[in-house]
Amino acid sequence: MSEQTALAVCADGVETALAEAASLLEEGCGSVLVLAADDPLPEGYVVSATRAPFAYALAMVLTKGTRYSLTLSASDDMPSEAGMLPEAYWSGLEWVRFLLNGSRECRRVYRNREWLWQPASCRLKISAMSAPSTTWYRRY
Repeated sequence: MSEQTALAVCADGVETALAEAASLLEEGCGSVLVLAADDPLPEGYVVSATRAPFAYALAMVLTKGTRYSLTLSASDDMPSEAGMLPEAYWSGLEWVRFLLNGSRECRRVYRNREWLWQPASCRLKISAMSAPSTTWYRRY
């Protein structure tokens, strides 16, 4: 099977790319190449956007596994994000730090979406969420 997908995403680009990769693995792909990159926005662009200090790229070849779990919770009634909203630019680098430092979880909140990474040996915390709510769960 050969398929290419290009995603132009918001701040949670790494998580979105990994969710897309998981769906391809479920459809029978043996492995999936994921490339995530970000580049500083030139000063000439007059837009409201986070301007990254340097460019980075992250490349991964993913296969099915059970080492990590990723949970997505979405709701229009999420708690206030004041102080919780990550800098969009760092999502890929934060994910690499989570993998390398042995943390019990990596939580990323973007507007009305919360992504939770955990080693598969951790028990997932289930929290009540107001409707409408959807939860997506996949093991990597």
